[in-house]
Amino acid sequence: MMTGLSGSVVVVTGAGGLIGSAVCSALLREGATVVAQYRNRPPAVPTHVSIQADLTDEDQVRKIFAEARSTVGAPDGCIAAAATWPPNRTAIVDMTTAEWHEHFTANALMTFLTVREFLADVRSRGTGSLVLMGAAAATYGHPGRAHFAASKSAVTFGLLQSLVDEMTALAPRARVNLVAPGSVGTGEPPVVDADDDTAPQSFLALPDPPSADDVASAVVWLLSPRLSGAVTGQVVRVDAGLAGRFRRKVVRDSDLAAAAADGTARS
Repeated sequence: MMTGLSGSVVVVTGAGGLIGSAVCSALLREGATVVAQYRNRPPAVPTHVSIQADLTDEDQVRKIFAEARSTVGAPDGCIAAAATWPPNRTAIVDMTTAEWHEHFTANALMTFLTVREFLADVRSRGTGSLVLMGAAAATYGHPGRAHFAASKSAVTFGLLQSLVDEMTALAPRARVNLVAPGSVGTGEPPVVDADDDTAPQSFLALPDPPSADDVASAVVWLLSPRLSGAVTGQVVRVDAGLAGRFRRKVVRDSDLAAAAADGTARS
């Protein structure tokens, strides 16, 4: 199915990451012109424009969009996928102010500055589609990484819903949505004990975690004016049914068999 993205200009932040690179690849396959931002590692695929920039610096964020406008044209779409991920778990009781700022403040600020700059193009062009990147942690939390989870909650709930009306005030058909990935797998078959409730797969309704390509497909769908032109303000969870962790841990096949045997099972 045609997405209508061919020839469109799309800015992708965090393009050097696993998900960011998959998003760039998916957009290129659709014929989009991709402007990729990265901080340390360039995207794994060649894009039309690739810019190294620190998204916590507003002058550098302005430079990304200015370069896009001068080389390939003002962007039609933007994917705000950049984020910092705490490599180690730190309980809040032991967390320093610097650690909090490094992940909560930085993540919220990077998204804000990216969105603000894109909205200037939405206002001047009268159109635009924005896709934010959330996380399953925004809903379920992430013990030891509360600063990351809190930053994604701010984007998923406060920022997303505020932008719905703000964007249509700038352009009647401008849209904003959010993709919330769970833990992204590598695509390799998992090797786990089916009876081990501590294995990552035991927290999912589906047998395998989502891939970066799964997340990218959701991004393309939300960005596309043909596929989701009437969709705005929505959170699309790409997490293999992470809420299923409750069903999987509480209601197991052995439990159902026992309930059926004594007549307490319910259809």
